[in-house]
Amino acid sequence: MHTLVLSASATRTATASSARLLCFMALLLTGNDSLAGLVAHFRFDEGSGIIATNTAGAAHGTLSSTGAAFVPGGISGNALQLDRTFNGHVLVDDVFGFASGDYSVVAWVKTQPADLTPDTIVLGKHQSGSENGYFVFLNTTGPLGQPGKASFFSSPGSSTLTSLTDVNDGAWHQIVVVAQSGQNKVLYVDGAPVEAGTANSPMVANAAPFVVGGVQGFGAPVGLFTGWVDEVQLYDHALSERNVGFLFRHPAGEIRAQQPLKPERLLVAHWSFDEQSGGTVHDGVGGHDGILSLNGASFASGGVVRNALQLDRNQDGFVEVGNFFDFQNIDFTVVVWVKTPPGDTTPDTVVLGKHEAGFPNGYFLALNSVAGGLAGAPGKASFFPGNLGATVTSTSDVNDGNWHQVVVVSRVGEDRGIYVDGAPVEASLPYSATIANLASFIIGGFSLNGQPAGAFTGHIDELQVYQVALSPADIDFLFAHPSNEIRHQLPSPGQHDALLAHWKFDEPGSTIVLDHAGDNDGTLSPSGSSIVAGGIVNTALRLDRAASGFASFGDRFPLSGEDRSIVFWLKTDPGYDLDDSVVLAKHEGGFENGYFTVLNTTAGGAIGQPGKVSFYTGGLDISATSTTSVNDGNWHQVVAVYRVGQNKTIYVDGAPSEDLEPVFPNSGNGAPFLIGGVNSSGQPTGLFSGWVDEVQIYSVALGDGAVDFLFQHPGMSLPPGQQN
Repeated sequence: MHTLVLSASATRTATASSARLLCFMALLLTGNDSLAGLVAHFRFDEGSGIIATNTAGAAHGTLSSTGAAFVPGGISGNALQLDRTFNGHVLVDDVFGFASGDYSVVAWVKTQPADLTPDTIVLGKHQSGSENGYFVFLNTTGPLGQPGKASFFSSPGSSTLTSLTDVNDGAWHQIVVVAQSGQNKVLYVDGAPVEAGTANSPMVANAAPFVVGGVQGFGAPVGLFTGWVDEVQLYDHALSERNVGFLFRHPAGEIRAQQPLKPERLLVAHWSFDEQSGGTVHDGVGGHDGILSLNGASFASGGVVRNALQLDRNQDGFVEVGNFFDFQNIDFTVVVWVKTPPGDTTPDTVVLGKHEAGFPNGYFLALNSVAGGLAGAPGKASFFPGNLGATVTSTSDVNDGNWHQVVVVSRVGEDRGIYVDGAPVEASLPYSATIANLASFIIGGFSLNGQPAGAFTGHIDELQVYQVALSPADIDFLFAHPSNEIRHQLPSPGQHDALLAHWKFDEPGSTIVLDHAGDNDGTLSPSGSSIVAGGIVNTALRLDRAASGFASFGDRFPLSGEDRSIVFWLKTDPGYDLDDSVVLAKHEGGFENGYFTVLNTTAGGAIGQPGKVSFYTGGLDISATSTTSVNDGNWHQVVAVYRVGQNKTIYVDGAPSEDLEPVFPNSGNGAPFLIGGVNSSGQPTGLFSGWVDEVQIYSVALGDGAVDFLFQHPGMSLPPGQQN
């Protein structure tokens, strides 16, 4: 159990069982947490092949023909194994020169125990034979370095950094180099603190390629490393000590820039906690994914909607998101559902926050009393905005073992209030500004000496963050519909929310498909339909036409006088060739009416092509058909766009569109909107076998930029102001 300290005069000692002495000290930072631009991330999680994928950019690597392979047992997932006796290396290209400006290099390495081989090069951009570029190496090279240590060479070589820690013990070690232009460069091993530092001089540029496991020799790369390398990241900015610590705790994580919150986007984060396993919590709105602690954090059934996050403070359970959501001088709302063990009155039970313990700063939402009883109350929910006197505390108990909605609404210059289980507000106080910090936003805890600390036991679900003050009606709506979202926008003449529906299919075990944008919930067919793992994001809808599988949503979404865009992801078995495979439709079989998207051909071959997807809106000869095949066993995004009186287009896997055809007046019908089939003789009929995920419907014609955004962010939807 951890101690939460709010100020020097408001402390509470840890329990005897934890026996932990807490010392609060200033954090020495290098760089700015908000400026970390990731330019490369080689995860080495490929199972085979010769390409090492850069998941953060376009500069991928190629494995040497011998001495290089992907193997299990990495620090996270697989790793790269290299053998210098076979010239093992990965060749990237003439990139990542860092001849000017700040930069950071991160790598995990493991060698055979007591390996003291000289010239063991982990990675670099260096042409052998003269002082140029840079490289990370182990042991010694010429007069540089020390046996067993990690070093960083950057021209001129007189400023080489060498670690204090040995890295040749047969275990995984993190090596991080951070350089600031005109200031200094430092070396870390296994997180903070800095182990070596010196003044940073301009680097001698070269045209050598970036190589993992070696350097450029005379005309060809030379492999100079035997062992394992994993999770190589390069940034075009200087990471902070907090960043380095975060990446040490979460080797596969990434440091993302804290971008200014866009004024047109009110909902900035939504964690539904519907994952069934794994170490990542996905934000379905803003990309602020969180990482679960190694212990005391898991996904569990029985959430307020589907699954939930389960935390145990006795095992230091938490979710670390990163340095986001400062909320300096803007309105905001935090919505969360919590459930604790019945009668739990453990002090300092922190639900979420961005707070560094030890002094007034940031904010957090807590249960029971905090700061030795100076704020909060047993069984109640409280929000601390940086000083004890401004803490607002609920009147309702939330520790009875049931799910409770807790909402905090803050209005700049006005007030800050707390709600429990809908409106009305239970307590409010005049607004006071929060004190900025560099702490991570943590679910289930707070930051203690720069490290996340778990401080919650129980369950958390459906956490949403808004950069607007929600109204009591909004809060009541979210109380009645916990997984839905408030998508109205800040006042802007002529702007409206065009998202009509968004089905995520993240309801394992349920026969109801929830609409996350409106009230268009659907029902699965009695057979041939289920929610399964392996979706493009979380789970997906699995359909079997042999059992007439479909999802029905009632008589909705006609093409009647307004533009329309339909976005969905599909996957089939490789080589899937069944005709009449309707993915979604509002169509009564037997005559020309309504619309549908279909895979392969239909109408006796008059519509569609084998392996392609087509968009039909009336008339046999004017369907828009893709040029890309979508029956290869992989997930594909399909977007069908209908412009009233103009044309219809179809996209596959982002822009540009693959076909454009004219449209004619659409014949309406009373058929239900179905995913996976059509209405036949008045009855829904399943016609598709495969997987469907992340279906969205908009009342506008999406443009290329919007289509590309949704292709890059499958679980997100477009906010008002970006729906064109």
